[in-house]
Amino acid sequence: MAIKSKNNEQVYLASGITLNGVIQSPDAIYIAGKVKGRIQSESAIHILKGASIIADLSAPNIQIFGIVEGHVNATHELVMNPTARVYGEIHCESLVLEEGAIYSGALHIRQNEHP
Repeated sequence: MAIKSKNNEQVYLASGITLNGVIQSPDAIYIAGKVKGRIQSESAIHILKGASIIADLSAPNIQIFGIVEGHVNATHELVMNPTARVYGEIHCESLVLEEGAIYSGALHIRQNEHP
């Protein structure tokens, strides 16, 4: 299954919902449920507290409060909040790792191309 949004709409997957497939959006994506597959946004991805993700994430800005297993590619900033649990490879330009967040995997920080 694939979900694609158009016309400047936010995508929100509520808790209690499970999706196997792809979520793509030019706008922000908010996940409170369970996803297995791939999540892509041209804006931002927010993995909310209680969310359980087994997927690759790709967006300029990613904020995690829940559990993520997979590759995380934030072309700008990745924020891992105190309840975040990330297991997998991370690529980002900027990383904010708040106290209490747990991370296991490879970390690749890209050099900021803008002075």
